[in-house]
Amino acid sequence: MSDFLTFNTFITPYLLPLFYFLGAVGIPLLAYLMWDRIKSLLQRFSGSGLKTDFRLRILLWIMVIVGFLCMELCWRMLFEAMIAYFDMHSYLEQLAHTTGGV
Repeated sequence: MSDFLTFNTFITPYLLPLFYFLGAVGIPLLAYLMWDRIKSLLQRFSGSGLKTDFRLRILLWIMVIVGFLCMELCWRMLFEAMIAYFDMHSYLEQLAHTTGGV
Protein backbone atom coordinates (compact mmCIF):
# COMPACT_ATOMS: atom_id res chain seq x y z
CA MET A 1 0.00 0.00 0.00
CA SER A 2 2.88 2.38 0.69
CA ASP A 3 4.17 1.86 -2.87
CA PHE A 4 0.79 2.96 -4.16
CA LEU A 5 0.68 6.06 -1.96
CA THR A 6 4.24 7.11 -2.84
CA PHE A 7 3.63 6.58 -6.60
CA ASN A 8 6.18 3.77 -6.82
CA THR A 9 3.44 1.55 -8.24
CA PHE A 10 1.39 2.92 -11.12
CA ILE A 11 -2.26 2.01 -11.57
CA THR A 12 -2.32 3.34 -15.12
CA PRO A 13 -1.06 0.14 -16.82
CA TYR A 14 -4.03 -1.70 -15.34
CA LEU A 15 -6.51 0.95 -16.41
CA LEU A 16 -5.17 1.49 -19.94
CA PRO A 17 -7.02 -1.47 -21.53
CA LEU A 18 -10.29 -0.32 -19.99
CA PHE A 19 -9.95 3.21 -21.34
CA TYR A 20 -8.73 1.94 -24.70
CA PHE A 21 -11.85 -0.17 -25.19
CA LEU A 22 -14.12 2.62 -23.95
CA GLY A 23 -12.55 4.89 -26.56
CA ALA A 24 -12.66 2.22 -29.25
CA VAL A 25 -16.42 2.06 -28.73
CA GLY A 26 -16.77 5.82 -28.22
CA ILE A 27 -14.93 6.79 -31.41
CA PRO A 28 -17.48 5.12 -33.72
CA LEU A 29 -20.25 6.84 -31.77
CA LEU A 30 -18.45 10.16 -32.19
CA ALA A 31 -18.00 9.45 -35.89
CA TYR A 32 -21.72 8.73 -36.22
CA LEU A 33 -22.60 12.01 -34.48
CA MET A 34 -20.21 13.88 -36.78
CA TRP A 35 -21.78 12.22 -39.81
CA ASP A 36 -25.26 13.12 -38.58
CA ARG A 37 -24.18 16.74 -38.12
CA ILE A 38 -22.68 16.88 -41.62
CA LYS A 39 -25.89 15.43 -43.07
CA SER A 40 -28.03 18.00 -41.30
CA LEU A 41 -25.80 20.82 -42.55
CA LEU A 42 -26.03 19.50 -46.11
CA GLN A 43 -29.80 19.28 -45.88
CA ARG A 44 -29.90 22.87 -44.67
CA PHE A 45 -27.73 24.00 -47.61
CA SER A 46 -29.62 21.89 -50.14
CA GLY A 47 -32.75 23.85 -49.26
CA SER A 48 -30.96 27.03 -50.36
CA GLY A 49 -30.12 25.73 -53.83
CA LEU A 50 -27.08 23.47 -53.31
CA LYS A 51 -27.88 20.02 -54.70
CA THR A 52 -26.26 16.95 -53.17
CA ASP A 53 -25.35 14.94 -56.24
CA PHE A 54 -23.88 11.45 -56.39
CA ARG A 55 -20.25 12.67 -56.51
CA LEU A 56 -20.71 14.75 -53.38
CA ARG A 57 -22.23 11.80 -51.53
CA ILE A 58 -19.33 9.55 -52.54
CA LEU A 59 -16.86 12.23 -51.45
CA LEU A 60 -18.60 12.56 -48.09
CA TRP A 61 -18.58 8.80 -47.54
CA ILE A 62 -14.86 8.68 -48.35
CA MET A 63 -14.23 11.56 -45.93
CA VAL A 64 -16.19 9.82 -43.17
CA ILE A 65 -14.40 6.50 -43.67
CA VAL A 66 -10.95 8.11 -43.78
CA GLY A 67 -11.75 10.24 -40.74
CA PHE A 68 -12.96 7.20 -38.83
CA LEU A 69 -9.83 5.21 -39.68
CA CYS A 70 -7.59 8.12 -38.70
CA MET A 71 -9.37 8.51 -35.36
CA GLU A 72 -9.01 4.81 -34.59
CA LEU A 73 -5.37 4.77 -35.66
CA CYS A 74 -4.46 7.81 -33.55
CA TRP A 75 -6.28 6.34 -30.56
CA ARG A 76 -4.39 3.06 -30.91
CA MET A 77 -1.00 4.79 -31.31
CA LEU A 78 -1.64 6.95 -28.23
CA PHE A 79 -2.25 3.90 -26.08
CA GLU A 80 0.67 1.98 -27.56
CA ALA A 81 2.98 4.88 -26.63
CA MET A 82 1.63 4.95 -23.08
CA ILE A 83 2.02 1.18 -22.71
CA ALA A 84 5.59 1.41 -24.04
CA TYR A 85 6.36 4.15 -21.51
CA PHE A 86 5.13 2.10 -18.58
CA ASP A 87 6.92 -1.01 -19.85
CA MET A 88 10.17 0.95 -20.07
CA HIS A 89 9.64 2.24 -16.56
CA SER A 90 9.13 -1.24 -15.15
CA TYR A 91 12.14 -2.65 -17.05
CA LEU A 92 14.38 0.17 -15.82
CA GLU A 93 13.12 -0.38 -12.29
CA GLN A 94 13.93 -4.10 -12.52
CA LEU A 95 17.36 -3.29 -13.96
CA ALA A 96 18.07 -0.87 -11.13
CA HIS A 97 17.14 -3.47 -8.51
CA THR A 98 19.23 -6.24 -10.12
CA THR A 99 22.32 -4.05 -10.49
CA GLY A 100 22.10 -2.73 -6.96
CA GLY A 101 21.02 0.77 -8.00
CA VAL A 102 18.11 2.66 -6.50
